[in-house]
Amino acid sequence: MSKQKAPLLTSRQLATAAVFGGIGFATRALGLTVPLVPPLVIDLRSVFWILGVGGSGPIGAIIVGLLIGLPSAFPLASIPDAIAYGLIFCILYKKIYAIKGAVKYVCLGIWTAVSIYVGDLVLVWVFVYIYHIYPDMMTGIAIDYVTSAPAWTILGAIAIIMLVKYAPEYAEPTWSWFRSKVQK
Repeated sequence: MSKQKAPLLTSRQLATAAVFGGIGFATRALGLTVPLVPPLVIDLRSVFWILGVGGSGPIGAIIVGLLIGLPSAFPLASIPDAIAYGLIFCILYKKIYAIKGAVKYVCLGIWTAVSIYVGDLVLVWVFVYIYHIYPDMMTGIAIDYVTSAPAWTILGAIAIIMLVKYAPEYAEPTWSWFRSKVQK
């Protein structure tokens, strides 16, 4: 009996990351955004981000983050920001998914918010130290945390809660952080 490593992503997970990342890319590339406080905008990428990450896991989060961040006006900020959102979200997603009852949906909403607010620290850091848009971290955090982060949180939380409630087979996290051995 030989053991071989499982693939990093199944074909379903790769397709999920590519499809939702691609739709997020198209949304931004077509300019379907609502301006907030410059340089921040809101668009539907948060919906496609969380649907892609929920269905594809941490490796998919990297693919989704690259795709939805590339067409941004500030890709050096958007790409690591979106990847950070996804990786942070994956940390507890499996545990939260396993919770029974309505508390699962509350936890999903809270964890989506935590993922976005912590991930946005990456965005603000890049805006302060690379693009020099904000004078300091506190100013950037204050602006981000009252403009785009709440909007991304609301859209993302609604999307993942609806996904888990109405498509639980799709939303079930079947991915793992590391490749495991497959018995043949």
